[in-house]
Amino acid sequence: MRLNLIVSILIVSITPAAADWQYTKWGMTVAQVQAASKGKLRPCDAQCAGHSTSNATVRLRGEYNAGEFAFSTWAAFDNQGRLNGIRLGLLDPSQVTPLIGSVRAKYGEPESGSRGSSILNISTWRDRTDQISLTVIGSSNAELMYSPRVTPSNAGL
Repeated sequence: MRLNLIVSILIVSITPAAADWQYTKWGMTVAQVQAASKGKLRPCDAQCAGHSTSNATVRLRGEYNAGEFAFSTWAAFDNQGRLNGIRLGLLDPSQVTPLIGSVRAKYGEPESGSRGSSILNISTWRDRTDQISLTVIGSSNAELMYSPRVTPSNAGL
């Protein structure tokens, strides 16, 4: 437990900022995000096919490291070609529990959470401008999703 606390303290200082995500701003174009990434995000290939959703198309992919955590990264864009999500897939299955501790240390207890079963857990944090979701499948798969928060005052349902 102490190790998780130490890891959490270390990761808090290097994880994404509260608004937008790292070097990106919500609404940037594909070209702007790629330029801001300084080569860390590249145009998608067949590896991106399964990462798009009905309201977001993944157009860039890459890798991202935060402290001891390494992630596959996908940048998703709306139908106008504007950045509306960043997905981070944890690469090391042994890091799931420390990642959960780090996210909770940074954002506190989740605003909402659902357990579809003992295998699936989705936790969500919201601040004034962003929504952060952590999906954990079993004890060996975790994914973080950063997206702009939709509120009644800025459209959406």
